Amino acid sequence: MVGRTEAVYPIPGAIETVVEKRASGVKLALITNGATVPQREKIERFGLGERFDCVLIGGECGYGGYQESESQRCREYGKSPCRQLENNL
Repeated sequence: MVGRTEAVYPIPGAIETVVEKRASGVKLALITNGATVPQREKIERFGLGERFDCVLIGGECGYGGYQESESQRCREYGKSPCRQLENNL
């Protein structure tokens, strides 16, 4: 049986779009509302960490679910405006 983490995969073209946007100079942030371990596993599995200027995981910040404070932390990193990508990666 395939576990939940293993069943997750990027939608076709998603990673290529991230690469293209980053190459064109767009500042990107990956913001997730999940627990640290499974989110880090997915980020590592798909090589996403180096593709984003800022990675924020809710579980590492002490909360779950999207919070305005995540956008604020992104702005503090100088990555404004910060666009949230849905969990479709």
